[in-house]
Amino acid sequence: KASVQISLKLEENDQIFLQVKDNGAGLPDDFEKLGKFSLGLTLIKTLSRQINADIAVNGEQGTTYQFMFELEK
Repeated sequence: KASVQISLKLEENDQIFLQVKDNGAGLPDDFEKLGKFSLGLTLIKTLSRQINADIAVNGEQGTTYQFMFELEK
């Protein structure tokens, strides 16, 4: 059964931690090259630039995207 989990957490240093995780097939080793042709990866990269986020990606056992960005005051 397919699932997507989203979590959002405010860290002590006013950093926001956003994680989006699914249990799908994961990512191929050359997934970075797909960014030019993939709407999903283009949207993720655009979001991370817009919020000035550090991003980590794990494509094993599904796909997990983690964003860390500063809370705007």
